[in-house]
Amino acid sequence: MSTAASLRSTIKSNTTWSWANNAENLTGLENAMRNQEAKVSPFIQSFLGTDIQHLKASMTPEAFNLAVQKVPSELDSMLKSLTVEIHKLNALHSVHRSYCTSKA
Repeated sequence: MSTAASLRSTIKSNTTWSWANNAENLTGLENAMRNQEAKVSPFIQSFLGTDIQHLKASMTPEAFNLAVQKVPSELDSMLKSLTVEIHKLNALHSVHRSYCTSKA
């Protein structure tokens, strides 16, 4: 998520990314970020932002183990759309940069 937020910030503030600072290019990234935030389970939020020992102590061993087993699939589905949008924008930026360099 932080990569997506960093890319969005770069697009909005860096002049070399000005070509992407529009709804056509940002909508996919921002939608993927919103979807990711909406789909994050409370356990994943805690898992990513809390000391794991504290989290483990707050749950029964069975509940903790069950929740941990779900982490890989939950993170995978959550991050796929973000990854697609980040790669797409980075690829477009490479093409844009090459085009601008070849014109110079």
